[in-house]
Parts: sequence; structure tokens; C-alpha cells
Amino acid sequence: MLSGGSPSVSVEGDRMGRNGEYLDRADFPILAICAGFQFMVAHYGGRVGPAAKPEFGKTTLYVDEPNDIFRGLPREFVVWESHNDEVKELPDSFELLAHSDDCPVEAVKVRSRPLYGLQFHPEVENTEHGSEIFRNFLRVVEEWKR
Repeated sequence: MLSGGSPSVSVEGDRMGRNGEYLDRADFPILAICAGFQFMVAHYGGRVGPAAKPEFGKTTLYVDEPNDIFRGLPREFVVWESHNDEVKELPDSFELLAHSDDCPVEAVKVRSRPLYGLQFHPEVENTEHGSEIFRNFLRVVEEWKR
């Protein structure tokens, strides 16, 4: 898991510690959430900046690509948001998986590695199917180990 905290990745990315080193050395799946997700995108050459419309609270997630992380889930469901910044541009090596009405990049996967990023918070009970997202990620880990 690669989470984060309150730093604005676009302005204070250096406050995210050794996350870049962890991403570069990882030979295992990673699920990056919120600031961790933004850091991962920026670390691999994407762009993060202030959101056109910051999201706080419930929003509807639209799954564009039902990848492993969204296996067995509906194409749209309610998630919990808490962010002022957002991903403005993805690196070519990333695949867009989901968006919301106010945030065009809500979920991604690195095409060549089992690295996933979520802008929303699957760990809170206000996110529908949050526990299923974690179970799906654990399934990715189990399949990777084989």
C-alpha cells in the first residue's frame, strides 16, 4: 500500500518521503491511494495540480475499464473523496480505469507492472465496494506470487 497524507503532491512532493525509491524497487503489486496515487503518477512523469473542482464527500465513480481491481463490481458506484489536487496528465505507461463527474482520473494501472492508483478512498465505509476492491487487490497479489 502506498498512501500519503496531507501534503500537496504538486507543491510539496518531497514531503512524501522515500515513496519514489519504494516504487522503483518494488517487484510486487502496489495499491496507491489519494496522495500516494498522485505521487506515483508524478514520479513516473505525469502531472498533478490543483483540481478544477476539489472533491470532498460522496461522488459516483464510473469504471471505464473493468480491470482486475474492479473485478465483479458494477460499472458505477459511490466512493468517498477528499482531495484538492488531481492528476492532470497521465504518463503513456498508465492505463485509465475510472473517472468521476468532476475528476477525469480516478483510477489507473501501470500497463507493464501491477501498480494501481486510486484517487478515492476505498478504506472508508462510505465507499461502496471498498472491501471488494481490497479483496481484488489481494487476489492480484496472490496471482502475482505464482
